[in-house]
Amino acid sequence: VALTLTPMALGFISGSIFASQLTKRFGQKTLTIGIILMGLGPLIAYLTLLTNSEKINFFALSIALMIQGAGMGLITTPLYNM
Repeated sequence: VALTLTPMALGFISGSIFASQLTKRFGQKTLTIGIILMGLGPLIAYLTLLTNSEKINFFALSIALMIQGAGMGLITTPLYNM
């Protein structure tokens, strides 16, 4: 159970690392990209569950969790640095 949210944490860390570089380059559009990724993650998870409901496993959802975590990292870092 403890490893379930590991992909989200890894995505958050990677998004946080690249957020400062992306903010310097794109400005506040980084927040928009982060919000889009945060919405895209649950959508991908929903579509994954919808299409593979009989044989769902951890690895099928890990990509969606990583995308959502990256969006969280892209939003959180610029907001705390303003």
